[in-house]
Amino acid sequence: MAAHDVQQNQILPPEIERTIAERVYLDHPTSALTLLLVAKRFNIWLEPLIYRVFCLSSLRTYPSVYLTSMGSENASITSSNNLKPPPNSHLLNRFGHHTQSILFERVPVDHIVYILQHTPNISSLALWSIRGVLLALLPTLSSLPNLSTLSFDPSCFFMAYSEDLSIPFDLPLFRNIEELEIVNITPSFVKWQKLAEMPKLQRLALAGRASDELLDCILDSCSHMESLIVYTLDEIPSTLTRGSGGTVSVLKLGTNLVGGWEQKMRERIYQCLG
Repeated sequence: MAAHDVQQNQILPPEIERTIAERVYLDHPTSALTLLLVAKRFNIWLEPLIYRVFCLSSLRTYPSVYLTSMGSENASITSSNNLKPPPNSHLLNRFGHHTQSILFERVPVDHIVYILQHTPNISSLALWSIRGVLLALLPTLSSLPNLSTLSFDPSCFFMAYSEDLSIPFDLPLFRNIEELEIVNITPSFVKWQKLAEMPKLQRLALAGRASDELLDCILDSCSHMESLIVYTLDEIPSTLTRGSGGTVSVLKLGTNLVGGWEQKMRERIYQCLG
């Protein structure tokens, strides 16, 4: 564990925290009420910002939406017996409407449905290595009016592993998607030809086996798209001009994917605030 992680996890005993607060009051009694009001306002101001991005991963869960068996919030998404405790409905009821971005990794489908029902205003969603039948999520995802950014494995989601099965990107779920990230892309364009049916698609990112023929076909069929990115494990960053005249940005896939996603989402929030 890194030194900064240890420092962040250090918590003072309640009696020491109270002693510090009392000491501040005794030293500055005339400022105590102001300090109390400011501290109360900080909760009002900052808590909604904290809960605008949820990262629910086997590696990192922040902020926590889970409860331990004793009823306190759990810092980890998994318990010692690998069974997930139920989501914290009180916390979700309080902050869910502030949430804009969520990443789910190795989370049961029923928990995802429950959490999404309490976070109706999300605009960005990542579904990575989900446990269960993902098609059960389709009605819930289709009901999210602001969902515009999606990262997922379509083959796994639709259980369409054959190269001859076309992914149904013409479903209502995809009508408002502007930014799509496909995990585990495969070379055959037959499977991905309905990307052209997404009317608002502006940015497409591909991670997996993207053939030259596939890239050309996507650029030709999705002429309204603004950018196409291909993530690889060994390529150095570059920009390629395809025969169709379109450009493809080639980026090296990072190692901390969860952390990179979270940072990207929070940066977008800061840009909106700034």
